[in-house]
Amino acid sequence: MGVICSCSDDRNCGTEGTLVINHGSITFQHSGSPVFRVRVAVSPCHVTMARPAMNEEFAVVDLPFEYASMPDGQVCPDHFRGWLLKWTNYIKGYQKRWFVLSNGLLSYYRSQAEMAHTCRGTINLAGAFIDSEDSCSFVISNGGTQIFYMRASSEVERQRWVTALELAKAKAIKMLESDEEEDTNSEKAENIKPLNAKLEDLQTCNDLVGKHGSALQRSIVELQEVEDNPALAAKLKFVNEKATLFRITANAMISACAEFLELAQTQEKRWQKSLQLERQRRINLEETVEALAKQHNTLERACRKNTSKLPDLPESELGHDSDDEEEELEEDEENAEFFDAIAEHPEGFTLSVSKSRESLQSSSSEQSVGMDGENAKPLLARTLSDTTGQASAEIKQEASKDSVTGTSETSTAKDTEGSDVASDGRSISTDPDNKAVMAPFTVGGSFAVTQSTERLGTKLFRKKIPDKPDISINLWSILKNCIGKELSKIPMPVNFNEPISMLQRLTEELEYTDLLDKAAACETSTEQMCYVAAFTTSSYSTTAARTGKPFNPLLGETFEFDRTEDLGWRSLAEQVSHHPPASALHVEHKEWIFWQEFTCTSKFRGKYLQVIPHGVAHLKFNKSGNHYTWKKVTTTVHNIIVGKLWIDQSGEMDIENHTTKDVCHLKYDAYNYFGRDTPRKVTGVITDSSKVVRYVISGTWDNKLDGAKVVYHRSPSNVKQPASTPHKSQAQTLPPVTLWKKNPALPGCEKMYYFTEFALALNDSDDSVAPTDSRRRPDQRLMENCKWDEANQEKQKLEEMQRIRRRKREAEASEAQAEGKVYEGYKPVWFENVVDEVTDTAVHVYKGGYWEAKERQDWSLCPEIY
Repeated sequence: MGVICSCSDDRNCGTEGTLVINHGSITFQHSGSPVFRVRVAVSPCHVTMARPAMNEEFAVVDLPFEYASMPDGQVCPDHFRGWLLKWTNYIKGYQKRWFVLSNGLLSYYRSQAEMAHTCRGTINLAGAFIDSEDSCSFVISNGGTQIFYMRASSEVERQRWVTALELAKAKAIKMLESDEEEDTNSEKAENIKPLNAKLEDLQTCNDLVGKHGSALQRSIVELQEVEDNPALAAKLKFVNEKATLFRITANAMISACAEFLELAQTQEKRWQKSLQLERQRRINLEETVEALAKQHNTLERACRKNTSKLPDLPESELGHDSDDEEEELEEDEENAEFFDAIAEHPEGFTLSVSKSRESLQSSSSEQSVGMDGENAKPLLARTLSDTTGQASAEIKQEASKDSVTGTSETSTAKDTEGSDVASDGRSISTDPDNKAVMAPFTVGGSFAVTQSTERLGTKLFRKKIPDKPDISINLWSILKNCIGKELSKIPMPVNFNEPISMLQRLTEELEYTDLLDKAAACETSTEQMCYVAAFTTSSYSTTAARTGKPFNPLLGETFEFDRTEDLGWRSLAEQVSHHPPASALHVEHKEWIFWQEFTCTSKFRGKYLQVIPHGVAHLKFNKSGNHYTWKKVTTTVHNIIVGKLWIDQSGEMDIENHTTKDVCHLKYDAYNYFGRDTPRKVTGVITDSSKVVRYVISGTWDNKLDGAKVVYHRSPSNVKQPASTPHKSQAQTLPPVTLWKKNPALPGCEKMYYFTEFALALNDSDDSVAPTDSRRRPDQRLMENCKWDEANQEKQKLEEMQRIRRRKREAEASEAQAEGKVYEGYKPVWFENVVDEVTDTAVHVYKGGYWEAKERQDWSLCPEIY
């Protein structure tokens, strides 16, 4: 029986209405109420033939879900909605939520009224996993940071939801794979709309011709059977009428065909002309964009050259060496490939540092600093300006003779050559640039000056790889057709890669784990936060010169890095999802544990490429129990069309200690062509649980990071200021001390993809690793050995093998669905998806077993991916 919706607007389908069953037809009438209440009118022919129609009985049925009706009475998978119980947290448990399934997206709200303004969460079914836990519960996960635990009121309702979700997922996957084709098809449909109208006329004429032709044929057959009788004349007249009608219809058909042919020919000429015009416009646009990019590059170089001549601006703040200016200009002319973008300057936290080298030198050599005591005066006076209600700071340095004298009189520490001893028991060593180097607390309560050097154990790592071949290729020629697309879906040759995978790139963030060792030895949580902040910043230090793209890991690919002998830690990374791409990392150390799940979205916008990371990084110290989390900032690649490639980091990062509630707010300033600030600048403050500023952070993400302890802080609430002036909080700090400094580059690193000594060890061969390890990936190894043509062929082969495996899983899922079975889908080998108790988000965590399997050399669980 067909379902007839009396509402002309499909969007209203699924609301309250009356479903009247009467003589084989169903009429669905909306009443406008959000609650789905159905009145079923049972026709007397379905009950008893003796009952009159006026004695129809009605049954009222409350349905827990809503759906849009389809002509065949089936549930439409594109529009499905209803109440379900969703797991929120351990305190509230399952809560009732209103779920809406539409166009491959599952969204939920606290109530139906929220649908107009607030969506609590949405998951894309195209890359989601749907799993039934029991008769009433099921789970939906996108393989990354989103996971929904839901429960239906009955098994029937759960099955309805799972069926609708599976159908919507299958359709969403098809739509995802044919986005480009659908856009083209919609454009074609718009163009051939007049032809479709004429085609419908032709179809109507064809039906009429067939109808009248059949009638004429029947008449002729009847005429042949009639013998000579008086009724023959009447029959002949009827046949003549039918023949005349058929001739008229046939003529109309011929005329419609002629009009259709004429219109098609006219449209073809117009389309050919439009196509040629669009081709010419595209060529002109490409030439214009390239010319504008060259002009932009010329203006940028001229600006840098003129700015470098300013007498009051230090050369270090320009980010370029004047001696190499001419060489760089020549390089930019020859190397016409890469990115250019002006990222928006993020609002909020700003920190400006003004240093007086003479004051620092005199104060550090003539006195020591008293930390407690009423007469102790700090060396630096800084004003923290907060105009946004957050920790925004502007530091102004003051050093007076009175404060120096006053502090010297109250100091009891002895001055030593090249170092000062603070009254809190720490020693501060100064380098030639008058910057103190902070070292962690020792057991005795004093600082020990340490240097970040790699201690080699029994395994010796390589320090050189084959030089990168000089093979030029125009990146713009590949990416100009990919504007607006997801970068991971663009087939890129290995010419733009570097010979390490994304799993190895994540592991490279562990180069400066000595900072975490220092943090583990700190006595206070705020000082520990300083080193954690330095560790997060150090992960970007190699991106300044590294413009190559890491290899996208295959699903199931792994990478282990065991540095227990020399650095005290070992790590394991695995590609846990392919759509969307997601990588999980787990690091073990006797003093701390670090884990993270990394996924990102990347868009190419013509002039620039932006990589927006997702996922949360976790760090937990075993002794103190301090648990830190943070999210990465945005990466922007510049000069995509012309000029030399370079990378910038921008955005804000909040590092939170969930144990003590301390917070470090860092701001990565976007590069400004016409700005006078230091390029790649990072500024920030560390506040305790009472929102009192304890440390001020400043530096650059590609070189070093300093920290200064705040010894006096005056809240803006205690300062009487006019209402028109910005709120300011004032703080006095000790001299800044160096938290982290980048290791020097290797000689000839520009020929080795600008790899550091740590990065060179990542892809060093190791026969004991798993068969899925990135070191065993053939295309990556071929590229490292300078066999780029073979690497491109092998890369295409591996990607095609991965597509075959994905299509096989989809076929298995469809088969299981047809048989009414639950298909689990792909599950990582060494990681499992759980809900993190701290952030209340889904994350892949290490479930164990890898290192035991390595010890046994039992890799039976590993899939065959190479």
